[in-house]
Amino acid sequence: MIKRVKLNSTFYQRYPDKDTFVAMFSASPMALQIATGEIEALYIKMVAEFMHSTFTFIDPLQQDLQTMRRISEYYPNLAKRLAIQDRILTMSIDDISKGGIAVRSEMVQPDTDTVDPASADLPFVSSKALSANTLSEIQALQRQYTMIVDGLWQDFLNKCKDLFIMFVIGTDQLLGMDDEVWNEPDFMNTTLNINKRGDR
Repeated sequence: MIKRVKLNSTFYQRYPDKDTFVAMFSASPMALQIATGEIEALYIKMVAEFMHSTFTFIDPLQQDLQTMRRISEYYPNLAKRLAIQDRILTMSIDDISKGGIAVRSEMVQPDTDTVDPASADLPFVSSKALSANTLSEIQALQRQYTMIVDGLWQDFLNKCKDLFIMFVIGTDQLLGMDDEVWNEPDFMNTTLNINKRGDR
């Protein structure tokens, strides 16, 4: 069974520019304390991914709240991972080559005193030996390579996909062909056929 439905707003129709998105973000009770530049960068990423995607929700307020719910829940983790990634990418070979430092201490404890090494300082240390591990340049590059993680933004965007309707439409409706000229469809005034799961 094929049902004909009217589409809700798309992401771009709801947030046609950065100023609209920033205003919605700033007024939200779930707003994060981040710089305007970060909000604008977030908007560009989301509009690139979901520009003509249709919201699942009819009510514009619910569209705003659900969008902010995803952002407030998942963006802080993304921001932290991006900051760590930037730091890894900008580290010098010398910094990456540095390994851990091992400290070996030897002590002599008088028989008359009792010291718990696990809970107190060791006042009777007689000697210390330090050793540091360093990596060759190729080993350092390999370490840096293994620490780099791609797809951080895409992981975040994937968590926002359920904000939007997944549907199947006919090619002629999607392309709006007219005398061999492809016109962008008017999604607000176009009725599309949606095949519901289980219908034939």
